[in-house]
Amino acid sequence: MTDDFAAEPMERGDEIHAAGGAAGLGTVASIEPLATLPHSRVARVRLTSGAGCIFKIAGTVDFAASARREIAVNTDVLTAFPVPVAPKLLGSDRTAECPWMLFEDVSPPFLPIRQVPPRVPEFERMLTVLARTHAQSARLDLPALFNHIEGTRHCAEIAPQVPAVLDAFLATTPRDVYPAAVEELVATIRDNVHTLYTAIRAERPVFLHGDAHHQNALYSETEALLIDWSQATTGPGEIDLCSTMAMNMPRLLGRAREPGAFALYCRTFLQEHGVDTSEHDVRERYRLCLLQTVIVAIAFRSIPGIDHHTWSYLFTNAVEAALDLDCRALL
Repeated sequence: MTDDFAAEPMERGDEIHAAGGAAGLGTVASIEPLATLPHSRVARVRLTSGAGCIFKIAGTVDFAASARREIAVNTDVLTAFPVPVAPKLLGSDRTAECPWMLFEDVSPPFLPIRQVPPRVPEFERMLTVLARTHAQSARLDLPALFNHIEGTRHCAEIAPQVPAVLDAFLATTPRDVYPAAVEELVATIRDNVHTLYTAIRAERPVFLHGDAHHQNALYSETEALLIDWSQATTGPGEIDLCSTMAMNMPRLLGRAREPGAFALYCRTFLQEHGVDTSEHDVRERYRLCLLQTVIVAIAFRSIPGIDHHTWSYLFTNAVEAALDLDCRALL
């Protein structure tokens, strides 16, 4: 961690400016810490105008390369727009790249930050690409999805330990703690571990993240956003279950930047999927995909030789994170 990282933080009443002297984004009304990670902090910032944003604060030394890679990876699929903001927020006079990354808030009511919207053609392209991808993945149930994983990272070495851990979870968890849908998902995972163990090739993995977990996902009642794409990769052998599942994240649901945005998404989805269903059904499908993504991304993120107790800890935390969102809305 650099000295810049520990500099004076922003305070209420501070003006937030876009990079390059652009018009101010507003005045800070409140700051809510969300997470403190080894090399960064995440906070929700409310502005007096009513708008909100998520700041991810990274060490200065790490920021430049990370920001460039984050933007490059997300050229076609970006839904969180990282933008540098004024150095004043860290009490610094630096004019170089700032150790801040800004993501739009997903908490309702959602108010877009006008300084960073995509152009209409870009927005439509993102919707179309995501809808087509989701339509392809909609044809796969969870066992089939396990059959479509490229690479062996986190798979072969730890797969033999998974069934016993998941069986223990099902056997020791009081029935009133988690909804039945969670237990059904756990059982499905358990019953298909052998498929995971032998999966080595995907047909066409897309929108891979590589670090999908609850601290890299932002939620509101009706939508979800996967952030921190700097680790995303499509390199051979570098695609794991977390990444593959993350392609189901409903990153654009409810985020209507242009009139008819979700209609466009839904129309493309239905055209690709070939099923006569409603927009409501499409939305509900991706609420479930969200729950699956959060749970599986944590449950299978491990290292060779991980023991039973650690597995249980990771998996329980994942389920709790999902339920904290609002299980009635997700299930």
